Amino acid sequence: MKISQSVLGIAVFMLATAAFAEDAPRFQNQVLTIPRVDTEDQAGRYQNAHFRLAEDGRWDLQAITEAQPATVESSEILVVDSKPVQVFAKISGYFPSGCYNLGSINVRRRGVDFFEVVVTQVQLQTVAFCTQALIPFSYTVPLDVYGLAAGTYRVFIHGNEHSFTLAADNNLPE
Repeated sequence: MKISQSVLGIAVFMLATAAFAEDAPRFQNQVLTIPRVDTEDQAGRYQNAHFRLAEDGRWDLQAITEAQPATVESSEILVVDSKPVQVFAKISGYFPSGCYNLGSINVRRRGVDFFEVVVTQVQLQTVAFCTQALIPFSYTVPLDVYGLAAGTYRVFIHGNEHSFTLAADNNLPE
């Protein structure tokens, strides 16, 4: 069982590293691109903000997209009993038609004991007709719990509150 937990941990680390790399702002050809902008109300509320550096030093907003939260039907928290403990949010829902797909999965930690998870959808730019049927999805998202102190933590997923408890400080065993 330890092998499968290790493989799961490595796979999650690789996926999380790839996702976090896309969150890094970029500055190229006098344009600053910020992939994700959080607001007080929602993680990832705005996406792909593009600012152009003007000759007088000001930043001009060129484009920004307001994220559309996907429809979430169910969510749960999965705790893997490993050292250190791993915690995941399993989220299921649907897109309104075949013209939509996954936008981004935004996870942020707020305060001492509170995580927020928001799944967004994007409308595909297509000239083809899309199916008008609901398109189900299911995603398992890692929560960054390494280094957290023992205690109970809350997770809000599209307004639904969950919790999990760490029985001990979540660090590598010595």
